[in-house]
Amino acid sequence: MIWLVVGATVPSLLICWVAAWALRRWGPRVGLVDRPGWRKVHARPMPTGGGLAIWLGVVVPFALGQIALWVLPETPVTAGAATSWLPKFVAIHLPGLAQQSGKLWTLLAGGTGLMFLGLLDDRRGLDWKPRLAIQTAVAVVLVL
Repeated sequence: MIWLVVGATVPSLLICWVAAWALRRWGPRVGLVDRPGWRKVHARPMPTGGGLAIWLGVVVPFALGQIALWVLPETPVTAGAATSWLPKFVAIHLPGLAQQSGKLWTLLAGGTGLMFLGLLDDRRGLDWKPRLAIQTAVAVVLVL
């Protein structure tokens, strides 16, 4: 059971860490930097875009899992050797995972929209009113 937890968290951690490192290094070149002044509390320019690193840490492992669902046979009963390497408590859930993956991607699409909104805010500094309106609209659509 511990390997399931490790296998689910370590890839996200590594992807997020590498993406955050890359954004800190190269983000300022594309304008992803927050400069001191006005309401800013830091004394020197700070890289922004951390939401992109977090988004990558979530979406990339799910995308790889979705690809695995497409490649693996439909049911673990008929799969035979193709799923024999998976623990039984994981393999029995493959059909349900495949069936529910559309809902996951709907949620991730909403999160992707919010990530792009945050990235645009990091880059251009959007007013709070349209940001709040868009965030509320995305939340309402996903709940409905």
